[in-house]
Amino acid sequence: MVQSNTQPPWFDISIFMTTEVAINTNIKLTGRARHSSITAEVKAVFEELSLTERFRQKITLNEALAIDISKSESPKSDRGLSNTPWALLHGLLHGNCECRDNVPGTQQDDMFDRLEENSEHDSQRVTEMSAMDIFMATFHSCDGLLKQALFKKMYLCKLAMPFLYHSVKTNALRVSLWPFQQFPISDGNLEHCALNMKTNVITFVRLGRPKFSKLTFLNRLIQNGNDAFSIFFNRECKSGLLSRVLFKRVVEIFWDTPANENKLIRTYLNVRSDFAEEFNSQTDIWKCLIKTSDLFVVVIELNEMVSNFENYCKLLNEIPKCVILFSEHNNFGNETKFSIQDKIKMLRNNLKDKCKVISTHEMGTEKETEKLLKNMLSNIAEHLKTCQAVLTLEERINTFNENNGHVLEDEENEDLVLGKELAKCMMSEMTSEIGQTNEKNSFQNCISTLTPVSYYDSPKLIKTLRLKNQEEDRNEIEKHSNAIFNTRKECLSNISNTVRLLAKYLVNTRPLNMRQKYFIGWLRIFIEQKLSHFLSQKSKEKEKYESDTENENHYSELDGIIKISSLTVEHLFRGISHVYDSIIELGEDPRTYRLPSVNDCVDTFF
Repeated sequence: MVQSNTQPPWFDISIFMTTEVAINTNIKLTGRARHSSITAEVKAVFEELSLTERFRQKITLNEALAIDISKSESPKSDRGLSNTPWALLHGLLHGNCECRDNVPGTQQDDMFDRLEENSEHDSQRVTEMSAMDIFMATFHSCDGLLKQALFKKMYLCKLAMPFLYHSVKTNALRVSLWPFQQFPISDGNLEHCALNMKTNVITFVRLGRPKFSKLTFLNRLIQNGNDAFSIFFNRECKSGLLSRVLFKRVVEIFWDTPANENKLIRTYLNVRSDFAEEFNSQTDIWKCLIKTSDLFVVVIELNEMVSNFENYCKLLNEIPKCVILFSEHNNFGNETKFSIQDKIKMLRNNLKDKCKVISTHEMGTEKETEKLLKNMLSNIAEHLKTCQAVLTLEERINTFNENNGHVLEDEENEDLVLGKELAKCMMSEMTSEIGQTNEKNSFQNCISTLTPVSYYDSPKLIKTLRLKNQEEDRNEIEKHSNAIFNTRKECLSNISNTVRLLAKYLVNTRPLNMRQKYFIGWLRIFIEQKLSHFLSQKSKEKEKYESDTENENHYSELDGIIKISSLTVEHLFRGISHVYDSIIELGEDPRTYRLPSVNDCVDTFF
């Protein structure tokens, strides 16, 4: 039990409290600082959706959950599309898998040829807004907690989510790490955290503008069937052919969970741009994906490969491993066919074992979808066998950040960053208080050490209170009252520094609501990360003795270790409440025990 009155040297958290805080040098915000670069096009999208003010004041989870869609105006009312972001949020949070594509007021418009999708033509102004522009504008307007809830619902709805994207304000590259914290991916048997599970990363890109739909094919590949749901938004979706303003140069993510639990879950990324342009400009997207992907699937129109052969070869040579899917949907003359054959031979010789080449056609006839899918899956599986190390998404992004420093964690969000630092300080104090160095079981029996009042004293107190209430003899009642007094005094001598620090952090972050929420969120994540491996290991050991009558004692011992080591944030909150219960009953001043005042604590929790 901790009885020391020594205050940790970093106990004063005033450095975290000012809104104009200078970020600690230990906090590495990576990326290139850029000035505001909001274009007129982008401004127009946000203005039409009435989201301009949400640049500063983000939509919160509580706001989104409180949406009453029945009372809202028709999206095509005098207010234009101003209600569509709210209809979209309401639909996604309520598990409507069709609301992403079927946003009211958006229509497919054949006048916008897909070949002109990335072109800027003042004479052809978009009169209808793409559903994905509405989604991205809404996404940029959400705070971190809402993004987290939104992504979980989108995964359940089988909808791809933005993983890499550019800041609307600065155009700097961002990565969705916070929304994927504690993000569960299920393979039917177990749940895995999206960021912390071992996974193969397969990135789909296109060079030029093939007639073959990369995303229709990817949707079919993940679901292994011709009639596939549109996980990734594609040209066949409603408003799929409309020009886009915000939904450019975005990298989306989704997962393929195998039926066999022994196989790795595959992570699929899709790049919403011509990858040749990313290569030519050596953009952060190019650099990041080259370093973080195990395999690329590159879709190219065959005649474009011939006309851009030299540049495309340079690009393909820099990709670690790839499967090239040639689209043969254009007619070729005999001379072109001979030229193509020569070019493909040269390509195979240049890339050797780095790539496999397949085609949409065979002997001039388009392959059946099933055959093409089977061909692609076998090539992907063959390539993935050669992966030397299988890493988590978080490991890949962290390694890239350390070596390049171009990717930021979501927005440059002061509350997110400083909330994380507070949680790190809490974990440091908890680790120090436990006083063990063995990383694998350093938090064994942590509940009794970090919340001794709740674990040792409160059960004794509750038992004595019950006895007193049941007693009728005056002498016995007085005896129990003295015991209760002594137990409460003992409670106040056993307050852990962890409980002290948490109470102070919570009180001091009360005026900064979002920072407090991020702090609690990060603390929950760090505790889970610290304990997950140890608890999983003990649970497996316990299963071995479940039906072994000769080792009942060992089974009970393991069960006890698991219970006393299964620490949560709620245990710490309960520890604070038990301490203050005794303080109030004894009429003590909390400051004597280096704790915030009773009023401050009550205001924080209520």
